[in-house]
Amino acid sequence: EVKHLREYLDLVEKERTDGWRGESFGIAALDSLLGGWRPGELTVLSGDTGVGKSTFATYLALRYAVRGFPVLTSNFELGSKDTARKMFFMAGDEVDIARAKEFLSALSVWLLDVYGETELARLRDAIYFAVRARRCKLVMLDHLHFIIGPPSSRDERELIGKAIRAIKTWAQELQIPFLLLAHP
Repeated sequence: EVKHLREYLDLVEKERTDGWRGESFGIAALDSLLGGWRPGELTVLSGDTGVGKSTFATYLALRYAVRGFPVLTSNFELGSKDTARKMFFMAGDEVDIARAKEFLSALSVWLLDVYGETELARLRDAIYFAVRARRCKLVMLDHLHFIIGPPSSRDERELIGKAIRAIKTWAQELQIPFLLLAHP
């Protein structure tokens, strides 16, 4: 059946008054477009190598932490030290290194210290621990191809589908937003 948009507008209006928006990204235009970080939602950020996916995702995670929300970040490609370096420069105080370090140390930012490929079961256990023990309210996974590993005898699409379904399930079970980075 094909319906006109107006048939859904009353439903959308009710959702909006019931608080359909999530927590702010900290960027007004992005909030307006996407509605903020919503519990149980998986957001996929995709782009070619070198376009700034990791930097942008790290920036979003850092802004969320600055607003008082504990976050778990991972960078399977570059590692935790490089993520910490990016956050250090984002703190914006190159003149007073001690002040930048103090500012970042006060935030509830947790780094999943895994470099390279990781298995879904191991990743799941680490995420559930971080959410329960560290009270993380956002999980950022950088990036999908290190989670699925090299496609061996199985089809890459099948591996991607399995990983995304698992991560979406985790987001829904934990009722927190997840940000997953991927190459197109």
